[in-house]
Amino acid sequence: TTLKAVAIMYMKLFSPDGVKGYNLLVIERLAQDVACLQAFAARFTAAPEQLGSGRGTGRQAPDVTSSLLLPGTQPVLGLAQQFAEADELFQLLLTDKIEEVLAPDLRRSRYPNLEPSIIVLALDKYRELLKVGKDKTIYPTRKVVDGLAKALRGQMVAGTAASVLRDF
Repeated sequence: TTLKAVAIMYMKLFSPDGVKGYNLLVIERLAQDVACLQAFAARFTAAPEQLGSGRGTGRQAPDVTSSLLLPGTQPVLGLAQQFAEADELFQLLLTDKIEEVLAPDLRRSRYPNLEPSIIVLALDKYRELLKVGKDKTIYPTRKVVDGLAKALRGQMVAGTAASVLRDF
């Protein structure tokens, strides 16, 4: 579908051939775009009484009050789910506790659609934003993010080695 292609393009931003770097102001805007696309897709996947307004997601999605399904048509299952990986990545990058990505159980439960390798690629492209206007930002420093990427790489290597020994 077209929405699947759009979701893939969001993730390609963080591939080796994607953008050279990003700051969290860009991620905030991309997260808003994805929330709107998910709300739009939800209108094709659910009956009007099943649609909500983004409660419980940590951000306010546009209010969706009616389905776009034509009479006699069937919903497209999983359409809004196409954006799950991008949504989880953006939420991870915007969290106040980004260091929690190093806790494997927590990472798997909060971000089940994200592979550690994708997270590392995204962290490698992070660019620190020290100020917005005259105000300092609350975003993590490049040094902190680099440390997280290095530690996550270490977990990936240790996990691979452990699985090889377990299978031996």
